[in-house]
Amino acid sequence: MKEILEKLKDLFKGEDVVKRHCMLLLLLLLPSFMGSLRFIIDKDTPKDILMPALCVFAVLLLLCIVPLITFSGFAADFYNRKIKNKSGLPELNFGTLVNGIKLLPLQIVWGFYGLILFGVIFLTPLFAGILTLFKSSNTEPFIIVGFFIGIIFLYILTLIIFVLLAPFYGYAYFTFIEDYVYRAEYFNPFLFVKYMKMVFKETMLVFLKFFVVGLVVSTVVSIISGVVGMFGGVFAVSLGMIAEPNAQNPMFTPVAMAIIIPMATILTMISTYSGTLVGFAAGHSYIDIYKKEIRLPDPLENTEKEQENQEETPNQEPPRNNDDWVE
Repeated sequence: MKEILEKLKDLFKGEDVVKRHCMLLLLLLLPSFMGSLRFIIDKDTPKDILMPALCVFAVLLLLCIVPLITFSGFAADFYNRKIKNKSGLPELNFGTLVNGIKLLPLQIVWGFYGLILFGVIFLTPLFAGILTLFKSSNTEPFIIVGFFIGIIFLYILTLIIFVLLAPFYGYAYFTFIEDYVYRAEYFNPFLFVKYMKMVFKETMLVFLKFFVVGLVVSTVVSIISGVVGMFGGVFAVSLGMIAEPNAQNPMFTPVAMAIIIPMATILTMISTYSGTLVGFAAGHSYIDIYKKEIRLPDPLENTEKEQENQEETPNQEPPRNNDDWVE
């Protein structure tokens, strides 16, 4: 528990703490606003509101590409700071976006590997089960129930596998962001095996600890958001009824939506922000494992350390040969 608290505290150390956390929130603003539209895009949404909302959602989806790539670079800069033993969040600048773009090839390739794994674990058995079900003349209820139970089991199994493998992908990611040089080994789909052999136990311990922390934090934030959202929604609907007494659905009146959308955006942003901080703290612990067990020291760093040691050690007179003494 002490290690977890230290990692969380470290996020609020360093230079310009308030400014850098505000920059992180700013990065999350547009995606959070897009996420808030889920509260008004529904089958019960009036058509005169649904179509404009869908158009706005599509535009925001495109606009979110830049902040999401920038956030990727921000995370890389954060982990790079941890490798160099620097506290706090990184600075947000144009280089953050550039670093995010550099990460795209790695993310695309590993995303493709993820799709293949998802197809093997989940989609292939799913389609095989559907074909078997349609070809079978026996469609008793317990078989259909068993089929759906099997789908749920496959989904949970797939989720567990992806969650367990994610930290080991992180070690290749950490190596890459040290110099942003593409090497063939970073795209090797079996790189997981190498890292699992090296640090499986240590990685799983960190994963389990922060999984519990993330679960607690998300539960607390969800409860608070639910309570605030409920009272805020009641307040918004009440104002909508007052403003337009004859409205069929007061929730979709302009007055109500002027309250609901900003409130939903803020709640979504807070939820994402808290989850991001827990993720950063977990990543910091993975960085410690990476530095101790996996990382190859940079020769330049060793040279710098030797120079520092030489500067700290006073110059000593070399020992003289006995022949130099004259009796």
